[in-house]
Amino acid sequence: VSSQFVTGLLLAAPLLGGRTEIRIEGRLESAGYVALTRAVMAAFGAPVEERADGFCAAGGGYRSPGAFRVEGDWSNAAFFLAARSMGHAVEVTGLDPASCQPDRCCEALFARVGGGARIDVSGCIDLAPVLAVRAAFAAGETHIDGAARLRLKESDRLRAVHDCLQAIGADIEETADGLIIRGNPMLSGGLVDSFNDHRIAMSMAVASLRCDQPVLIRDPLCVNKSYPDFYQDFIKTGGKVDVIDLGD
Repeated sequence: VSSQFVTGLLLAAPLLGGRTEIRIEGRLESAGYVALTRAVMAAFGAPVEERADGFCAAGGGYRSPGAFRVEGDWSNAAFFLAARSMGHAVEVTGLDPASCQPDRCCEALFARVGGGARIDVSGCIDLAPVLAVRAAFAAGETHIDGAARLRLKESDRLRAVHDCLQAIGADIEETADGLIIRGNPMLSGGLVDSFNDHRIAMSMAVASLRCDQPVLIRDPLCVNKSYPDFYQDFIKTGGKVDVIDLGD
């Protein structure tokens, strides 16, 4: 049911000799990313047929369209859009509001936090860490549901988000498939572990914007997996970053 696994199979399919059928058992998670893959493949002369139980792709290879514009990344933009929703003057350019990327919903979700909101993130699972950070500063309670797959990411992200936000003073509860966050206008700050997970490290950097004291992040350079320039951009938008030796 992983969109990443399906995407890998789809990308390989046109390079094979015949037709390739991919059958999905159960619900396909983060289906928007498969839609994005299909749109790009079609632009390169390799359309994919959607069927009731999966997808079918023909062999024949790819053809260059001559020029192709790669759209902006909503998943990484979400960290700065979260900061904007917290009152910081940040402008993010190059994003397509009509994108197939599931995380394009981030601004709408940031606006919903607090007040007893229940937010199902099963279709945009990668937003959960930064959404939890945003919820930690919203008035009232926020329930993040449908996030059980986060336990199978670079870290157990439900546990990681819980432990990190709790360490900096948030009122947060971990459930089997999500989180319950009771917001406060400011948190205390403190020491957190990135769990070698890029999205945890970037989320904690955003959390530092509303903390009385600094947030110290162990292993912060795990952001190199998806956003090597994150801290440079964070500084550009007014964030403060210092590298220190935390020792063992």
